[in-house]
Amino acid sequence: MSSQSNALPPDQSTRPGHRSRVLVLAHSDLAEPMARYLRHRGCDVETPHFEKDTAEACAALLFPEKPEMAKPRKRFALPGWNHDTAEIPVVNPASFFAWGAYDAVVMQDLWQTAFDRRMIPFGCMVTATDYYVRGNFHQPKVVVVTDPAFYGLMRQSTGTCEEALRIAFDRNAQLQFVSLIGRAHHHDSLVRIGEAIENGNGLKTPRPKRKRRTDEREYDAPEQALALSVLSRTLATYISSRARVVLVDDDEATIRLVAAQFNTVIPRRDDGSVHICDVRAGEVHSSDSFTEIHRQCERLVREAGEAKELLILVTDILFDAVAWVGKRKTGIDLIELLRESNGSNSRKLGIIGLTGIASPLVMTSAFLRGADAVVAKSSGEESSLHHAHLVDDRVVYKLLLTMASHCFQHEFLFAKRHAPRDRAREEAAAMSRILPSHAVSPHLQAEWEATQYLLESQATYAHTAPETVERAVRRIREQFD
Repeated sequence: MSSQSNALPPDQSTRPGHRSRVLVLAHSDLAEPMARYLRHRGCDVETPHFEKDTAEACAALLFPEKPEMAKPRKRFALPGWNHDTAEIPVVNPASFFAWGAYDAVVMQDLWQTAFDRRMIPFGCMVTATDYYVRGNFHQPKVVVVTDPAFYGLMRQSTGTCEEALRIAFDRNAQLQFVSLIGRAHHHDSLVRIGEAIENGNGLKTPRPKRKRRTDEREYDAPEQALALSVLSRTLATYISSRARVVLVDDDEATIRLVAAQFNTVIPRRDDGSVHICDVRAGEVHSSDSFTEIHRQCERLVREAGEAKELLILVTDILFDAVAWVGKRKTGIDLIELLRESNGSNSRKLGIIGLTGIASPLVMTSAFLRGADAVVAKSSGEESSLHHAHLVDDRVVYKLLLTMASHCFQHEFLFAKRHAPRDRAREEAAAMSRILPSHAVSPHLQAEWEATQYLLESQATYAHTAPETVERAVRRIREQFD
């Protein structure tokens, strides 16, 4: 995903007196001894509390259904706001998209499902997602392996635990797996965790050997699918509480599969048209006229704008199954028209391409015309020279994560613009670390830059030029809020 934290920030650990900030996500009986040891090594450690030691409870922490809200201080409120009803989202740094606040993340591998008490490699899936799907390369991620035998059984492999873990979750060997080796030697495990944090991404591990041409699906296992299912359900809830979702595709099966993630059942439609699905309402409008498709999308954008909702529109690119009335059009044409016609109102419009044509030229064109992100479909063919049609659980998972990331970016930037002015310098540093400028979707770049300017102006000129700062705050808040 191109809109994620996929570059290395300045090395914070080299600053004199810097204490590494570490997030530990594990059951309490493991988290506490690890936290004590890491604090002894000079780390600042956070161990969030879970209501239950289950994968679902951990997922709810990573992707909370609704953000915690706080009242803005009266002297910092936007002029014209009703302070009694105004609320600002509070970003929890333990949430998945805010992991950039930490220098390292340590997570337990196996978590029990609340539904059937089955052990699944939930921690492995989450850390692999942060690195390989989200593209957050800048921090070491340590996975504490509590049951090495589990992975041999899961993979039905005769290799070592390390080999099974790498093949299933980390074929580029970028995560650090530390096995618990028994009570008599527990200190050795803690030392290895501490060393992995201190060495960071400089600790190299050989990549597992594999065939040159291999279908990724042969690496799937039921336990991995269960972990994906838990995360997908939680992501759908996260998105639903923050945005209205609209799907545009000529493949009726794709519409039904994605809508099902939001517990929406769509009536079957005949192929040969473009289907526009308002997921919340459970309504589908089909047409082979691009003018009508554009009109229906504009209506949904307008309704969301009137309700002051964030609208996320997921559109196919090629529309190759449509017998068009008039000149053939594509999803890129739709993206361009929606951005142009909505002008400043398109700030509350997120557009994500879902395409089987994973061409660099197509993706670049989509970004230039206003797409926030592009997610590629899978292909069941061996050759990459095919139009991919397959939308399986992994593609849906990447799409949900992309939508959730866009929700987070809007929420995060809004919160920063309304942060207390006496904390502007700290908020500016946190903003660059949690959501660096290169990690923001292309369409939100201007909003990111304006928000950073607002914070830096408050930190620099609050005492020497307060009137100038007040004008900047008023202008930027009114423009984006």
